[in-house]
Amino acid sequence: MNDAPVRRVPSLLVGALAAGAVAVAVVAGVPRSTSVPAAAGPGDAGRPVGYVAEAIAYLGYRPYVGLPSGWTMTGSRLRHDTSGLPAWSVDYVTDHGTSVGLEQVRGWTAQWQSSLTHGGRRQADAEVAGRRFETYLMAPRAITSWLLRDGERTTLVLVKDGGDADARVLAESLQVAP
Repeated sequence: MNDAPVRRVPSLLVGALAAGAVAVAVVAGVPRSTSVPAAAGPGDAGRPVGYVAEAIAYLGYRPYVGLPSGWTMTGSRLRHDTSGLPAWSVDYVTDHGTSVGLEQVRGWTAQWQSSLTHGGRRQADAEVAGRRFETYLMAPRAITSWLLRDGERTTLVLVKDGGDADARVLAESLQVAP
């Protein structure tokens, strides 16, 4: 009788378990983003201003904050972007249900810009509150991006299915954090 097939099954099982243990160790060692849920208390519901201290410490500058009338902040997180830049993201839902994001990073890379503008084509610049935003449109996916570069501060307004009107509303509300 040949014992080789019987021995092979346990060794495959041991190998699979070892590979699974390595995968768990790798996943456990990967840094996670720091999420800050939208505030739920009365008078502070959905205000990103409550989380600015953490963003200032993380980014190393005072980021823009804003909450247009009728909009709801749905979340905020601190993380390192895919290109390694420290980033603060704030998510909103407009008064008519469109998702809008505000992404701010310290620094800038072409990879970051291409990724977050979804490879959109450059459109005419938009002037809002004395600031000039580069605008991009990824027409097939209806994604509008407004980019503002100001020294080490890079800010991106990202609108899915809302277009320039929603981007302008958020851009008009932005002020440097107190």
